[in-house]
Amino acid sequence: MSAHQRTMTKRLATIALAATALSCSVLAVPTMAAAADGETAAVSWTTPDTHIRVYVSDKGNIIERGWDGGGPWYNGAFKQPGQSASATAWQNPALHIRVYVTNGTSITEWGWDGNGPWYKGAFTP
Repeated sequence: MSAHQRTMTKRLATIALAATALSCSVLAVPTMAAAADGETAAVSWTTPDTHIRVYVSDKGNIIERGWDGGGPWYNGAFKQPGQSASATAWQNPALHIRVYVTNGTSITEWGWDGNGPWYKGAFTP
């Protein structure tokens, strides 16, 4: 990982933690270095530990990176074709995550409820 990527990863984690402190669950920021035209989306929640999921463009796919209450960062289960993503998460009482992946001109919703697995949602633009 380059020095620039390490710096951007630290900044992204700081932004996601700030979003948690403000009770925000959606965050979209320019991607680190994975894709020039992609976006990185992040969601966070507490249980009481802080959890962060980052959805980043990587070689034509959106992949998930996770961090749970102190690290380390790890590769998550989510991987779908696409160039950019947005995401939201909520607890009611189980955790629900929605990732909206743009692939070309289409947008696909992917959902995760409680213990998974990931599934294709009903959203249509």
